[in-house]
Amino acid sequence: MALYQKEKKGISVFQLTNEMIKWKRYEETAWLKEVNSQALQMSLRYLDMAYTNFFKKRAEFPKFKSKFDNNQSFCNPESTRVDFNDNSIFIPKFKGGIKAVLHRKLEGKIKSSTVSKTPSGKYFISILTETDAENPKCPTPKEAKTLGIDLGIKNFATYSNGTVIANPKHLNRRQKFLRRAQRKMSRKKKGSNNRNKQRKKVAIIHEKVANARKDFLHKVTRSLVENQDYTSLAIENLDVAGMLEKGKKKISRHISDAGWGTFRTFLTYKCERAGKNLLVIGRFEPSSKLCACGYLNSTLTLKDREWDCPSCKAHHKRDELAAKNIKRFAFCKQNTSKNLVGQELPEFTPLEFPVRETLKKEAMPS
Repeated sequence: MALYQKEKKGISVFQLTNEMIKWKRYEETAWLKEVNSQALQMSLRYLDMAYTNFFKKRAEFPKFKSKFDNNQSFCNPESTRVDFNDNSIFIPKFKGGIKAVLHRKLEGKIKSSTVSKTPSGKYFISILTETDAENPKCPTPKEAKTLGIDLGIKNFATYSNGTVIANPKHLNRRQKFLRRAQRKMSRKKKGSNNRNKQRKKVAIIHEKVANARKDFLHKVTRSLVENQDYTSLAIENLDVAGMLEKGKKKISRHISDAGWGTFRTFLTYKCERAGKNLLVIGRFEPSSKLCACGYLNSTLTLKDREWDCPSCKAHHKRDELAAKNIKRFAFCKQNTSKNLVGQELPEFTPLEFPVRETLKKEAMPS
């Protein structure tokens, strides 16, 4: 950083790697010999990547890590071996192997491994493998074989076929225990062993909440992908980060607890592996405000769970209508070009509503 401030030049990752060899000879940095060289080189690559993303305005200024950070990890790009008979994992500097509880047998060639430590004090190792298997090809999306999905807070998800998935609200269920544990930690002296013990108890509660949320999201996304009645799934491109910044404190907590972003991540990679289409409509489409006849209820608020259309006298449930509209928007004439079907659809400002105009023309009698 000092070199960049003086000469406006940076140091490449290869120069840093050569310098690291010299650092091992000094007494002050002799502890570098205790760590395998591959892990040190990977840390320099991550550092170079962080600064590159910052100067290209893809990320914020990198934050320097501390040994007191609760989340710690290192990567081994090579020399990782797993013995399933002895339940041991071999990485550089651990010739005797590390006893582990193995999740399942690995398929393919081992490429790299990452060892991480959680705030609760548990150690995990994730192993990356390479296989020759290819994902199945996705069929052509058909509206009759598509399921619309609307995410919410009161109910986690509502499907276009009328199915409602309740929101388990994992954080609310443990909020009482979490507040009590945090209150006890705040009364402990900073830097003491008692505070560190209490910090682990707080971390364990957060870990249980996170594990329960992931388990729920995995089960929901798996049930969607394994449903043979549908070959395509349609969702809305929600701006979760923007909602958390602009939303109220109470609503933001419920949005974070629901895990909408994780739901989309899980659904995306599972659809790719299962050969199903994932259609994503724009986040500004009026999915809960637009009636099938083309009437737009611009006065609808978050408190209104049901409403009646003054044009066609139809009664709508907000979430169910949104799920059906998400399915319709994915196949409207505006978005059925070969380049858009099966991919993320373009977003529109709230003032344009091209999908609403298209659907209104389709609803008009000839």
